[in-house]
Parts: sequence; C-alpha cells; structure tokens
Amino acid sequence: MRLYALFILALALNPVKAFGAHAVSGVTAAITQFKAGRYTVSVKLENALFAKAGVESTLIIPPGVSAAAPVVVFFHGNSRDKKLHKKGADFLAKGAAAKGVILLSMQNWWSLSGDHVEGFDDSRRAANLILQQLVASGVANGNKVFLSGFSAGGFTAIASFIQSIHYNEMMGDKEANYFDYAGVISMKGNFYPQFFMPDPMLNPDQRRERYAELTRSKKVILTVGGKKDAPRVQKQAPECRDFLRDWGVQVDYREFLNEGHNPAQTNIDLLWGMIN
Repeated sequence: MRLYALFILALALNPVKAFGAHAVSGVTAAITQFKAGRYTVSVKLENALFAKAGVESTLIIPPGVSAAAPVVVFFHGNSRDKKLHKKGADFLAKGAAAKGVILLSMQNWWSLSGDHVEGFDDSRRAANLILQQLVASGVANGNKVFLSGFSAGGFTAIASFIQSIHYNEMMGDKEANYFDYAGVISMKGNFYPQFFMPDPMLNPDQRRERYAELTRSKKVILTVGGKKDAPRVQKQAPECRDFLRDWGVQVDYREFLNEGHNPAQTNIDLLWGMIN
C-alpha cells in the first residue's frame, strides 16, 4: 500500500507570493477589490506528489460581494479533465450568488493523478494555501469556510477536513497543512480509511476526545443514495460514518433512497443549510 507521508510536507504560501517554497499566484487586485467574475488561482507546491506543474482552481466571486465573505470549496468527481474545475462547481453558482458566497472550485488530484487516492493531498494543501491568502487579503471570512465535494471529490473533501483541522508539529509546513474549516459535506462520496493519517502522539481515546472537541461546533454531513447510487458508495458511505464517529466526530448522515449517483438538490440544500 502506497502511503505518502502526510506529516513530512514542505513550507508555505502566498501570491506569486511564497512562504517557504510554495507559491500561490492569481490573487489579483480584481479579486481583493471584489470585482465579480471568475479567476484562475494556482498553487505551485514545492513537494507535490503528482501535481508537479501546479494545482489550479477557479475562484468565483458573485455580484454584490463587497467584504470578507463565506467561501465554499468544491472538489469535482472522478475525471481526467484537468479543466473540469472551470465548470465543475457551476451547479452551485446560483445558490452562491443568492447567499453572497464565494466559490473555490479545485482540481481534484486523486482522479487527475490516475486514480492514486493519495493525490488528494496535493489538492488539500493547495486549497489550504489559497484560503490562507484569501483570508489574509480580506477576501474570505476565515470563520465561514466550508468544504464540499461529489463522489471522488466527496472523499477529497472529508479527508481534507479531517487532515486540516488538527495540526501537530510532526506535520510541519503549517500554512499548507492547517486550516480551521467550519464544516464539510461529502455528497455521495467514496471512503478509504488508510489515507486518514492519525496524530501518532495521540492514542485512540485521546484522538476521540480531540476530534470531538474540534468538531463540536462544526457541521459534518455525509450523504448516500439508494440502490441507484454507485455500489461502492453504498458500501463506503456508512463505513465513513462509522469511522468518523469512532474518531469522535459528530456526523449528520443522510440517506436518499430514491436517488442515484448525482449531487441532487437535496444535497445542495444541505450544503446551503450548513452555512446559515
């Protein structure tokens, strides 16, 4: 089993601004002045697992946003299309505009790596770095940043949440490895427990206590469809629920027995309800 060390990852952030050896580019004056539109923001990770040329995202600022706003990060499902992030979150754009929420649509490097699940960590760290800069620039409300994803992106969302809200010194590279997300929704997402890296300094009881404390005021939502959903998701969604509960996480688990494998309106409504 290939487990890349999530605890030994590099140094951090900023604009073509760099903290350590990472560089974030594309946070332009138009973004910091809240000019409505779509913008490409990219991250060059110093020690990328698969995204050697960088991780791209599309930042969507809806009309009417004029101050630090809530942000929804979206990870797309299994696709080899490196440009999917440009339109992958479009189904959320209308709701985001109505609520004054900024969207950050990320490349999902699980699927872009050729199905190396550990590739999600390139996307996780890149998202953290972008968000650190958006908060520092006064664009994002750091207390209201939420992760979301569909299918393979649902795994990336939930794994990014769990790996990012708890930081220990063995991880290093705090800017890339830590962000205090307010909540997460995995829409009919996959689950692979071996890619959740526990803090080696905590025993299971301590870990359970720690995550119960960290997530007490956060919303963690998992959804699954019925017999028309992907068979793998039907099996893995309840496994994810049980795994997270064993880690002390309060999980809001929703079954939609008449739905197939799609991010239906029921799931979208849960996302927007999480932000209220």
